[in-house]
Amino acid sequence: MTLPSDADGPQHAPSHAAWFAARRAAAAADETQGSSTGLSPHTASVLCYAAAWLSAVIVLALERDSRLVRFHALQATFAFGFLCLLAIGCGVLTVISAFYSTAAFQFFAVASEASWLAMAVLWVVALVCVTRNANWRMPLVGRLAQRRV
Repeated sequence: MTLPSDADGPQHAPSHAAWFAARRAAAAADETQGSSTGLSPHTASVLCYAAAWLSAVIVLALERDSRLVRFHALQATFAFGFLCLLAIGCGVLTVISAFYSTAAFQFFAVASEASWLAMAVLWVVALVCVTRNANWRMPLVGRLAQRRV
């Protein structure tokens, strides 16, 4: 076993540019795989976010080949499905608490509105990020979706 000499120059960790280039190459390899929807994987990935969880469920049911498209469909389903269920649950609790407590009514009303607002903001962010970069992952939901693909 030989060790690199100083004549070879200092050994450096891979740069961020090399890491991004490797990610782009992996995305390009997945793009050549194709999608069973008849669309390019990038277009199908963007369509996963078009109507929040509803379009994601439809794309998830149709997609068989592309792991990238299935990942985005699962990610959108988990994220927007959770936020939608949270908003609806808070809305139901708002109606129920109207009969018992003014403070609870106000809390659940604000929580419901905040959930809908968070879903709208996440929807815009997801559409922009996926349109610009096919490998975009949401911070918390991305790992869960990656394990399920």
